[in-house]
Amino acid sequence: MKSHFLIAANTAITDAQANTLSLIEIVESFEVPQFPVIVPRLTLAWLTSRDVSEPERTEYSIEITNNGEKTSFPVQVNYDGKLRHRAVVQFQGITLSAPGDLEIRMASIDGKRKKIVESLSLPIALVGSQPIQAIVSGENTSLPPTKKSRKGASKAKAKAKAKT
Repeated sequence: MKSHFLIAANTAITDAQANTLSLIEIVESFEVPQFPVIVPRLTLAWLTSRDVSEPERTEYSIEITNNGEKTSFPVQVNYDGKLRHRAVVQFQGITLSAPGDLEIRMASIDGKRKKIVESLSLPIALVGSQPIQAIVSGENTSLPPTKKSRKGASKAKAKAKAKT
Protein backbone atom coordinates (compact mmCIF):
# COMPACT_ATOMS: atom_id res chain seq x y z
CA MET A 1 0.00 0.00 0.00
CA LYS A 2 1.19 3.49 -0.82
CA SER A 3 -0.12 6.68 0.77
CA HIS A 4 -0.34 9.64 -1.61
CA PHE A 5 -1.61 12.35 0.73
CA LEU A 6 -3.22 13.10 4.08
CA ILE A 7 -4.80 16.55 4.25
CA ALA A 8 -6.77 18.23 7.04
CA ALA A 9 -9.54 20.68 6.18
CA ASN A 10 -12.67 22.14 7.67
CA THR A 11 -14.95 20.61 5.05
CA ALA A 12 -14.74 18.08 2.22
CA ILE A 13 -17.27 17.89 -0.58
CA THR A 14 -17.46 14.88 -2.90
CA ASP A 15 -19.18 15.35 -6.26
CA ALA A 16 -21.08 12.09 -6.74
CA GLN A 17 -21.34 12.41 -10.54
CA ALA A 18 -17.73 13.35 -11.28
CA ASN A 19 -16.22 11.55 -8.25
CA THR A 20 -14.11 14.62 -7.46
CA LEU A 21 -13.13 15.87 -4.02
CA SER A 22 -13.09 19.54 -2.97
CA LEU A 23 -11.42 20.51 0.30
CA ILE A 24 -12.62 23.75 1.88
CA GLU A 25 -10.48 25.70 4.37
CA ILE A 26 -7.36 23.53 4.50
CA VAL A 27 -5.96 23.40 8.03
CA GLU A 28 -2.19 23.92 8.37
CA SER A 29 -2.17 24.97 12.04
CA PHE A 30 -4.35 26.18 14.87
CA GLU A 31 -3.76 29.75 16.11
CA VAL A 32 -6.04 30.36 19.06
CA PRO A 33 -6.49 33.33 21.43
CA GLN A 34 -7.03 31.18 24.55
CA PHE A 35 -7.16 27.65 25.92
CA PRO A 36 -9.08 25.46 26.00
CA VAL A 37 -10.67 25.83 22.58
CA ILE A 38 -12.96 23.42 20.77
CA VAL A 39 -12.42 22.70 17.08
CA PRO A 40 -16.01 22.14 15.92
CA ARG A 41 -15.05 20.13 12.82
CA LEU A 42 -11.89 18.65 11.34
CA THR A 43 -12.01 16.60 8.15
CA LEU A 44 -9.23 14.31 6.95
CA ALA A 45 -8.83 13.32 3.30
CA TRP A 46 -6.52 10.37 2.66
CA LEU A 47 -5.62 8.86 -0.73
CA THR A 48 -3.98 5.43 -0.95
CA SER A 49 -3.19 2.94 -3.67
CA ARG A 50 -2.32 -0.75 -3.66
CA ASP A 51 -0.53 -3.25 -5.88
CA VAL A 52 -2.64 -5.92 -7.55
CA SER A 53 -1.00 -8.51 -5.25
CA GLU A 54 -2.13 -6.67 -2.07
CA PRO A 55 -5.49 -7.43 -0.41
CA GLU A 56 -8.61 -5.46 -1.31
CA ARG A 57 -9.61 -4.98 2.34
CA THR A 58 -7.19 -3.58 4.88
CA GLU A 59 -7.67 -2.45 8.44
CA TYR A 60 -6.14 0.85 9.57
CA SER A 61 -6.16 2.95 12.68
CA ILE A 62 -6.37 6.73 12.84
CA GLU A 63 -4.36 7.82 15.86
CA ILE A 64 -4.74 11.36 17.18
CA THR A 65 -2.37 12.62 19.86
CA ASN A 66 -3.22 15.92 21.51
CA ASN A 67 -0.93 17.07 24.34
CA GLY A 68 -0.05 13.53 25.33
CA GLU A 69 -3.62 12.19 25.10
CA LYS A 70 -3.90 9.52 22.43
CA THR A 71 -7.17 8.45 20.82
CA SER A 72 -7.51 5.92 18.03
CA PHE A 73 -10.30 4.96 15.67
CA PRO A 74 -10.46 1.87 13.44
CA VAL A 75 -10.91 2.40 9.69
CA GLN A 76 -11.66 -0.37 7.19
CA VAL A 77 -10.40 0.40 3.68
CA ASN A 78 -12.14 -1.54 0.93
CA TYR A 79 -10.60 -1.05 -2.50
CA ASP A 80 -13.59 -2.84 -4.04
CA GLY A 81 -11.64 -4.17 -7.05
CA LYS A 82 -9.84 -0.87 -7.65
CA LEU A 83 -6.24 0.07 -7.06
CA ARG A 84 -6.90 3.49 -5.46
CA HIS A 85 -9.00 4.44 -2.46
CA ARG A 86 -9.96 7.83 -1.06
CA ALA A 87 -11.10 8.01 2.56
CA VAL A 88 -12.78 11.07 4.05
CA VAL A 89 -13.20 11.10 7.82
CA GLN A 90 -14.78 13.90 9.84
CA PHE A 91 -14.18 14.56 13.54
CA GLN A 92 -16.29 16.88 15.66
CA GLY A 93 -15.51 18.56 18.96
CA ILE A 94 -11.73 18.16 19.28
CA THR A 95 -10.58 20.08 22.38
CA LEU A 96 -7.22 21.82 22.21
CA SER A 97 -6.05 22.50 25.77
CA ALA A 98 -2.47 23.81 25.38
CA PRO A 99 0.13 24.84 22.79
CA GLY A 100 1.98 22.04 21.04
CA ASP A 101 1.06 19.83 18.10
CA LEU A 102 -2.01 17.87 17.11
CA GLU A 103 -0.46 14.68 15.71
CA ILE A 104 -2.46 12.53 13.30
CA ARG A 105 -1.14 9.14 12.21
CA MET A 106 -2.55 6.56 9.86
CA ALA A 107 -1.37 3.09 10.85
CA SER A 108 -1.87 -0.22 9.06
CA ILE A 109 -2.83 -3.09 11.33
CA ASP A 110 -1.44 -6.52 10.58
CA GLY A 111 -2.51 -8.76 13.42
CA LYS A 112 -1.08 -7.14 16.54
CA ARG A 113 1.54 -5.17 14.62
CA LYS A 114 0.96 -1.53 13.63
CA LYS A 115 2.94 0.33 10.99
CA ILE A 116 2.66 4.11 10.51
CA VAL A 117 1.97 4.73 6.81
CA GLU A 118 1.17 8.46 6.90
CA SER A 119 1.31 11.26 9.44
CA LEU A 120 0.39 14.90 9.78
CA SER A 121 1.43 17.39 12.46
CA LEU A 122 -0.70 20.50 13.02
CA PRO A 123 0.97 23.10 15.29
CA ILE A 124 -1.19 24.64 18.03
CA ALA A 125 -0.14 28.19 18.97
CA LEU A 126 -1.46 30.81 21.36
CA VAL A 127 -1.79 34.20 19.66
CA GLY A 128 -2.92 37.55 21.06
CA SER A 129 -6.65 38.06 21.31
CA GLN A 130 -8.21 39.79 18.35
CA PRO A 131 -10.76 42.61 18.59
CA ILE A 132 -14.23 41.81 17.35
CA GLN A 133 -14.54 42.92 13.73
CA ALA A 134 -17.67 44.19 12.04
CA ILE A 135 -18.26 45.05 8.40
CA VAL A 136 -20.38 48.22 8.16
CA SER A 137 -21.14 49.67 4.74
CA GLY A 138 -18.01 48.08 3.32
CA GLU A 139 -15.77 49.38 6.14
CA ASN A 140 -13.83 47.13 8.51
CA THR A 141 -14.39 48.51 12.03
CA SER A 142 -13.15 47.29 15.40
CA LEU A 143 -15.77 47.15 18.14
CA PRO A 144 -16.41 48.95 20.44
CA PRO A 145 -15.76 52.31 18.73
CA THR A 146 -13.29 54.68 20.31
CA LYS A 147 -14.25 58.19 21.54
CA LYS A 148 -12.40 59.67 18.57
CA SER A 149 -14.44 57.64 16.04
CA ARG A 150 -17.69 58.62 17.84
CA LYS A 151 -16.76 62.31 17.50
CA GLY A 152 -15.98 61.81 13.80
CA ALA A 153 -19.36 60.12 13.27
CA SER A 154 -21.16 62.97 15.10
CA LYS A 155 -19.41 65.58 12.92
CA ALA A 156 -20.34 63.66 9.77
CA LYS A 157 -24.02 63.55 10.90
CA ALA A 158 -23.95 67.29 11.66
CA LYS A 159 -22.52 68.07 8.20
CA ALA A 160 -25.16 65.87 6.55
CA LYS A 161 -27.97 67.71 8.43
CA ALA A 162 -26.52 71.09 7.49
CA LYS A 163 -26.62 70.19 3.78
CA THR A 164 -30.36 69.31 3.88
